[in-house]
Amino acid sequence: MHKLWNQGRTIFERDRTSILEKESVTLPEMKNTLTTTRTPKKRRRMTESCNGRYILELVDGGLTNEIQRIYNAYKRARDNNYTLILPHVFSTACVFDVRHLNNQTTAYVESFDFLFDKKAFCNVLAEEGICHECTDFPSALNHLTDEERLKFMPDKCTNDILLTDFVYQAEGSTLHPDAEGMNFFLGQDSFTVIESEYEDYAKFAAKLVPNEQIKQVVDAFKEKLGGEYVAVHMRVEEDWESHGDCYIDADTIVSMMTKHHDFIKMQKSVSQTGGTLKVFIASGDQKRSRAAWEKVPGVEIVDAEKEKDSLGLAWNQRALVDQSICMEATQFTGAKSHSSFTDLVTFVRKYALDKHGSYAYVRNPDGSNGTMYDKYDRLPYYVCDRY
Repeated sequence: MHKLWNQGRTIFERDRTSILEKESVTLPEMKNTLTTTRTPKKRRRMTESCNGRYILELVDGGLTNEIQRIYNAYKRARDNNYTLILPHVFSTACVFDVRHLNNQTTAYVESFDFLFDKKAFCNVLAEEGICHECTDFPSALNHLTDEERLKFMPDKCTNDILLTDFVYQAEGSTLHPDAEGMNFFLGQDSFTVIESEYEDYAKFAAKLVPNEQIKQVVDAFKEKLGGEYVAVHMRVEEDWESHGDCYIDADTIVSMMTKHHDFIKMQKSVSQTGGTLKVFIASGDQKRSRAAWEKVPGVEIVDAEKEKDSLGLAWNQRALVDQSICMEATQFTGAKSHSSFTDLVTFVRKYALDKHGSYAYVRNPDGSNGTMYDKYDRLPYYVCDRY
């Protein structure tokens, strides 16, 4: 899209009185109360169920937050018989980009196929009988000019978008009437996925196929990694240190991993066949991560940074490469504290791929400031002291 957005905040005013029935849900781990807008209905065939209301989503956040919001849009269409239009995504998280770069944005609004194969996604919707149009904008409004379309979908991240809650709306959705007499759901529903939905969420996410460019990078690396490899999400970026006691340094993570009997067993098994255990690193700070792994004998460190650089992939595209490779690993390790990336990889492996070699590192909740490492399901979820 990439057209200059200068329409001002008035065009994004919402009719906040038209709110659907609310349901209060308590999150078991975060201990917050989330208000969602959901009215479950009996599933019907698509041709009988579409009721003239559209869900036209602009999803913000890092990759996994965008996937969570796409899932919530999918649920609303499924449960309420609304017509889902292909969601739009940000190339980079809007909320972080604007705050950190003083409106010199690199966060542009892109179509769904910036990340995912839209044909595969639409096939999933069709198979489930969910109302949808496999388009970026409702076909009934094709006559609108580009300027008129900006009333419903901006083209880049701005402070005005954040100030009007167009993007960063934490909970709930409001009905937005348009000039044509149809209704749209705009903005953001909460990105939270509650525990009872983990399996449904994982199976949905597993059906999101990366676009062809990203898929080629992933396939090339899976071939390079061979049949067995370890993948680790190293949450060691500088910004993560600001979240207090959630931060665990790279050396400690690597030390805990390499001392665990399952890692030792796998490394020994690979070496007995004359090979070297390959370790794929997914991290926003490759320098810190690689420095820690380079101290470990008998492993080969692998990442996809050069390939991602050569293709000029944006932040969320790069994350999709890493996420796809991590999902297929023989063993995967991540952070069990506010990491939606780790959670999704683990859930997809467990519920959709039947892979159970998922591990995690976390602070010990006993107040000792110690660390723990074990199978993901055996560890407590840790809430940072400054999150």
